[in-house]
Amino acid sequence: MKPRDLPSLTALAAFEAAARHLSFKQAADELNVTAPAVSRQIRALEADLQTMLFVRAHRQVELTIEGRVLYDSVSSAFRSMGEAARVVGSSGTRQVRVGSSNAVASYWLIPRLGDFWRQHPDVNFNHVISDQTINLAATRVELAVRFGHGKWAGLDSRLLFPDRIYPVCSPDFMERNSADTTNKGGLEVLADAPLLDIGDVREEGWLGWTDWFHGMGSTLTPRNLRTFNSYVVAVQAAMDGLGIALGWDSLVREDVVEGRLVVASDYVLEAEGGFYLVTQSDKPLSSGATLFVDWLMAQAIDYRQRQKLPPGVGG
Repeated sequence: MKPRDLPSLTALAAFEAAARHLSFKQAADELNVTAPAVSRQIRALEADLQTMLFVRAHRQVELTIEGRVLYDSVSSAFRSMGEAARVVGSSGTRQVRVGSSNAVASYWLIPRLGDFWRQHPDVNFNHVISDQTINLAATRVELAVRFGHGKWAGLDSRLLFPDRIYPVCSPDFMERNSADTTNKGGLEVLADAPLLDIGDVREEGWLGWTDWFHGMGSTLTPRNLRTFNSYVVAVQAAMDGLGIALGWDSLVREDVVEGRLVVASDYVLEAEGGFYLVTQSDKPLSSGATLFVDWLMAQAIDYRQRQKLPPGVGG
């Protein structure tokens, strides 16, 4: 097709935004022009194509059949152009920007990342880490690992794995305190033990000790909390013999298996929710992000197939 056979790209951009929002005003706000300017561009496009693209009603518009056909094609073309621009702009290097909490990064993702880099050495990996819930749009993160129930406005989610939570401590702490604070004492004695907790600066849905006791059906309140604002630091404190931490199985399993931590109680709580991979519903993934999603889901499937509790958990 010759360039002169194409409608105005400015008009097509106005049409795509108006069709996506079903609003000339919202399209104008996005394009930083006035609503009448958007309306003029669309009227010119309709005249050029000799067909109506919108049914106009009071304060709202709807696409005609022809408008829906054009929108499907134009939106796909714009996505392709955007992806091509990203590839060219990065000198051909594919990129992915991933978000997670410090704990997920330290204990689950980073030990596996070498495999992704070996498979895809051309992908430029950027990891955004925060112990508060990451806003994908605000941080330009394409995908994130998040704990919860899998339903977040504006996000698509895929379950990576569920989880279980049980008390853990160092072997030295267990030896020094087993008669008083661990296995045989029950929840009442556990509530009196030095418990390592994380405070309010934590990802949405993350459990603390009070939540864990409630989940076990107990009204007990921990009486000796030692609070940090990082799960990674709390687990390190447990390894150093300073108390008992909540062990999320997906995160501390290797430390328990390898003996850096031991299970401090027979009580195991099945977490209400799981770890999910989330992406923005209205934003297509880059080629680098698509590769990472496929790799991460394969890793999660492999993990779930091997997800048996380590020795000592649950009696």
